[in-house]
Amino acid sequence: MASEEDHVDAGLQAELQVAEAEAAVLVEDAETFPSRSLPLTEDPEDEGPFAPDILRSECWFEDGNIVLIAENVAFRVHRGLLAKHSTIFHDLFSVPQPCTDSSELIEGCPVVHLSDTSDDVGRLLCALYDGPSAFQYGERVSFSSIAPLLELAHKYNIEALRDDMLLRMRTVFCHQFSVFKSSAEFINCPEGHTERLLRSAAVEIVPSRDAIRAVELIRLIDETTMLPMALYLCTLLPAATLISGSKLPNGRTVCLSPGDLAHCMEARVVLALRAYKARERISLFRATGTCVSSDIRGCGPGIESVFGSLHTTRDIDNVSTHALTDWGKRIKRMSWLCKSCRTGLLEENNACQRYAWERLPEDLGLVVPGWNATVDSAT
Repeated sequence: MASEEDHVDAGLQAELQVAEAEAAVLVEDAETFPSRSLPLTEDPEDEGPFAPDILRSECWFEDGNIVLIAENVAFRVHRGLLAKHSTIFHDLFSVPQPCTDSSELIEGCPVVHLSDTSDDVGRLLCALYDGPSAFQYGERVSFSSIAPLLELAHKYNIEALRDDMLLRMRTVFCHQFSVFKSSAEFINCPEGHTERLLRSAAVEIVPSRDAIRAVELIRLIDETTMLPMALYLCTLLPAATLISGSKLPNGRTVCLSPGDLAHCMEARVVLALRAYKARERISLFRATGTCVSSDIRGCGPGIESVFGSLHTTRDIDNVSTHALTDWGKRIKRMSWLCKSCRTGLLEENNACQRYAWERLPEDLGLVVPGWNATVDSAT
């Protein structure tokens, strides 16, 4: 017969087996759900990950005193620099933070989690640390590189960076016709696609990639005078892209709001008609009484042969919505034109552009106070 001592030993053994089973479950859970604690690296020189799910970015200063984490990437930077440029960070750091055993630290630095992408935060910090050298003023940059900077500068109230990005954007998303004529131009896509790029000396816009994103951003920062040109670029997109949106480099898809989508779809019809009428008007231009062409028929037949391909009704379906097309360069290359007809044709081209520009907000269903169509005389 088993003694009382044997029963006790059996009970202890059973408890030990239960405890081991529970420990195994805890270990399995810990592997499935990594701890939120962020331990120091055993080797400070180690370039690899210093926490199970956090990676060290290239923006890592050993004398930094704050760590920003975006997605799974950490940035060790200086809170004084952030507070100097951003009122949001300044206010955040001005509030005393209680120091408890549960406070999240990385290498002794407090941690701030951001909801932005790590790529965008990296660009922002680069701009803050490098200052003007991050973007040379004489250098043309892509819209996709300045868009996240403007968005974060707006979000964190970094006034100087926001103003710099806006200055660049206003060279293409302008509200004065004179600025549009002097600083912006549409060019053919270098890859030979049918798409036309919009660029200035400061920034380049690829409509298929940037137009819808530009509308989203301009709506966010509430810069109404920039909206007509952004929506105009959207009208140049295929209908399928307008409806489904465009994909950003970070994988996010941006779409027009239902209201903006409706305005663009309706404006496409009006703008296509304006583009057709402008080309018809140029093709029928005649410098009555002033043409000095050596051809007895004058310059008229030649002008019509160049610009008259959309003159007949059967071709109207092929007209693009590009009502702001500038034929100036093509006219200047027509060496057979007499001086009088060249000057008159350039003025006609300018008048057609100005006519479309003046009506652009209305065509897009917008009311834009301060929309200005002032332009110098064509030369």
